[in-house]
Amino acid sequence: MVHEVIWKNRTKIRTKIRIKIPIKKPIKKQTYKLILGAMLLTGLVILAAVGPSLSVFSYEQQDIAAKNVLFTPDHIMGTDKFGRDLFVRICMGIRISMQVGIYSTVVNLLLGGVLGAIAGYYGGRVDTLCMRLADVISAIPSMLYMVLIMLILETRMTGMILGLCVSGWVGIARVVRGEMLRLRQSDYCIAARMGGIREGRIIRKQLLPNMRDTILRNITYMIPQAIFAESFLSFVGIGLSAPLASLGTMIQEARSQINLYPLQMVYPIAGLCMIIFAFQLLGSGLEEGLLQNNVNRQGRDSLPRERPAIMSMLTKTGTNRLAVEDLNIELRQARQDGRKRVLSHVSFSVEAGEIFGIVGESGAGKSICMKAIKGILPSWSMQSGKILVDTSDVAMIFQDTNGCLNPTMKIGQQLIETIIRNEKCGKKEAERRAVELLDSVGITNPVSCMGKYPFTCSGGMRQRVVIAIALACNTRILIADEPTASLDVTVQLQIMQVLMKVVKERGLTLILVSHDIGLITKMCQRMMIMRQGRVVEEGCVEDLCREPKDAYTRTLLENSRYENYQIPRVQRDAVSSEKQILFQMEHVWKQFGSIDGGLRDVSLRIRYGDLYCLVGESGSGKTTLGRILLGLLPIDRGEVWADMDSHLCRVDQLDRKGKKRLWHDTQMIFQDPYGALNPALTVWCALREGADTHKVQHVLRQVGLDEELWNRYPRELSGGQCQRVCIARALLTEPQFLLCDEPTSALDATARREIIELLCRIKKEKNLTYLFITHDMQLVRQISNRVGILYDGTLVEEGPTEQIMAEPWHPYTRELLQTVCTTEKSGEKWKSKMTYQKQILEKGKQHRCLYEGTCRYETEQCRNEVPDCYSYGSRRVSCFLYTEGMLSSRQEGQAVRG
Repeated sequence: MVHEVIWKNRTKIRTKIRIKIPIKKPIKKQTYKLILGAMLLTGLVILAAVGPSLSVFSYEQQDIAAKNVLFTPDHIMGTDKFGRDLFVRICMGIRISMQVGIYSTVVNLLLGGVLGAIAGYYGGRVDTLCMRLADVISAIPSMLYMVLIMLILETRMTGMILGLCVSGWVGIARVVRGEMLRLRQSDYCIAARMGGIREGRIIRKQLLPNMRDTILRNITYMIPQAIFAESFLSFVGIGLSAPLASLGTMIQEARSQINLYPLQMVYPIAGLCMIIFAFQLLGSGLEEGLLQNNVNRQGRDSLPRERPAIMSMLTKTGTNRLAVEDLNIELRQARQDGRKRVLSHVSFSVEAGEIFGIVGESGAGKSICMKAIKGILPSWSMQSGKILVDTSDVAMIFQDTNGCLNPTMKIGQQLIETIIRNEKCGKKEAERRAVELLDSVGITNPVSCMGKYPFTCSGGMRQRVVIAIALACNTRILIADEPTASLDVTVQLQIMQVLMKVVKERGLTLILVSHDIGLITKMCQRMMIMRQGRVVEEGCVEDLCREPKDAYTRTLLENSRYENYQIPRVQRDAVSSEKQILFQMEHVWKQFGSIDGGLRDVSLRIRYGDLYCLVGESGSGKTTLGRILLGLLPIDRGEVWADMDSHLCRVDQLDRKGKKRLWHDTQMIFQDPYGALNPALTVWCALREGADTHKVQHVLRQVGLDEELWNRYPRELSGGQCQRVCIARALLTEPQFLLCDEPTSALDATARREIIELLCRIKKEKNLTYLFITHDMQLVRQISNRVGILYDGTLVEEGPTEQIMAEPWHPYTRELLQTVCTTEKSGEKWKSKMTYQKQILEKGKQHRCLYEGTCRYETEQCRNEVPDCYSYGSRRVSCFLYTEGMLSSRQEGQAVRG
């Protein structure tokens, strides 16, 4: 019984009494299987261990006076034809079968696990040698190995276990190898290697904990397989025999008397079935439980099932109007008692056809609120309040694309399934509709994209696919949770145009969630500011921007403007030629088959002290270029050089030890903050691997991460908080070169300002060299001294930032700068610029020159040849307008302008 006291003007006016009735939580299906399997297996183990001691007879002792009896006080299950007690023999048979199964599984696990881990982690010749050995062994049937060994060896138990292990390790070795190959390419494993952690510790601390679920599932299936194999061989007479009481041997002996004494065969068969059933039941429940636990552990923006407890809070309204009244949500804290309130008294309403914006820093509760509206809160949450909406009419664009797309299914299959389910059409019509949706969200080659897997696409392309799937649901309310966080400027405008067009044509209600208050102010009619789970301010966009009432709203508006940043200006006097080269690429080619994102004849130089910004749209090859510089990816053609010990070395020819020396002074901040952190380690444990305690504490405080978050797992952090952890880990080793791959794309305005100022301050204090990969031209203008423009794997322009910003030469560079200027204007200006950009993307794939057909200086040469990269002083550009023949006209002052 709980007393709820209501106060008004600090005066208690009434008291209500509410009675809380405890509701017994239903046991999940996988829990039933686990409990039943564990109980059955425990009973069998106790019976095998204690059963023989309950009888006065041993398993091989004969009672001549009692042969083939069914039941006596001395023989509760009867005897066989030799007068041996069946109860004792059944107990011993269960013991022997389980010993054979467990011992052989342990040996197979050790042998196959070690070989699979070594082959998967090191790869190369080691992988080839181990897998060829596995192929040779698996080419011969495993039963033949067991028969040969049982015929040769006289020690029956040892021979049986050895026979089961000759080829039994191959299966687990392949499984472990596959998992190791997948995990060793993960960002957190790459970060651990670059951080100087020893490989043995990486395997033990970083990889094996994430393989635990797979190994446990395989163990529960390997044991019953070994038990069945032993019983089968014993039944046919080449397995375990007298005096050992194997279940298979007992079945074989009882076969001759099955007509007269059928129970002698029923007992061992029942024991064998119970053993196999117990392990299978345990394995099935464990697999389902681990799968659900993996979804909850990865957290992110995965899709948990809708729960009745949540649905009871939702009311169907029959319209696309949404109302939230006094919403409170609490989440259970990991490794701590009690719960934490993440939303407190949140109330707002969205009218039909309205575009409503929600702004707040990372961890403000925006995504949790949207999941509550959709009805997909995690199972450990508690909520109260009222949400007036029909969840079947709500579609959601999630923030993290990796958690939304199935990595084992092609993009086209996932999109077609959604279309068929919602539009009730045929497969051909769904394929046509899928191509239209992919084209509408800015994917240049939708037919090719249909046949790709999600992990082969860039982050921006995956985000566009998620938006297309959400649009395929044909709902009346659309929730967009950070839909443009990982997209470049031009594609952001395309996506916004698509959303605006869909909202207008279908009369949808759009809820746009973002930490970019500039985007919200240009897109929405009303907006709501959230902070720490509470509503700070709500109202018309124009009123809040002109006269914000709360100080936090004013802070967000100030932090959204780069000119307000307190960034130590980069010294732009002694540029390039006077400094020593740190990295150099010469005519580098890298292709991934038919997959976009490669490089085509790229050459660049990064010198000590530079803050080099690499700009380009999603899928242009920015991340590929950065990984090639650090030796994380091989190249097809060209040369990559790095300054190591005061002389240039070929990065593309370094061995394992050479790469360790290269990584000693280099670090990388990865694009995906969730994928860059080990889901099995807390923040403290992940950073403690590479540094001492005091240093970790200093760096975590330096990046602004609260102490209460240090002992949390990545799933318990927001995207911005995970990005702070990644930046802290990169700063731990005090590198000389830092590769920043979209380090602020997942951060809100306040956090972005703090991180940029932090990175720039550290660069000035320690004279670091940065390669800053971004699609934010305003940020490039503010922080860099050199910039390279990358489009479709080609470096189209490079030079000092001030010169390129003042007078861009290449048409694509001019388009990027014009797009930045367009964001300050009205929606009609957005539309015209976005249409022009879409024409560029479409035509660029059909001709030799990327911009043939759209450039006002187009010539016949543009239609037949690929332009080279022409150098003039400190600037380079890939355009025929800058050939030697155009030199005289350019010197006369005829600059190329848009």
